[in-house]
Amino acid sequence: MMPLSKVYNVIPLAEHLDTIKVLYVTDENFRTLWDDYHTSKINLKKSRERSLEEMRSELEYQQLADDLEAEIITYLNNKSL
Repeated sequence: MMPLSKVYNVIPLAEHLDTIKVLYVTDENFRTLWDDYHTSKINLKKSRERSLEEMRSELEYQQLADDLEAEIITYLNNKSL
């Protein structure tokens, strides 16, 4: 799991920190979504550290991270606690 302290660095998600905490513990679908997002962010960071030949992977991870972030925001906006 992405440490929740790092959520503050993800501006679109920071305002949902309390909901993220609850859903991560109580909602398996959200937990899977969040873990996938976290993994994509880790892979993106690693990819940025590699050579230019691997730029394609970075773009793919960025797209995945962006798509998952949008899905998380949609999920959070549709979930009421």
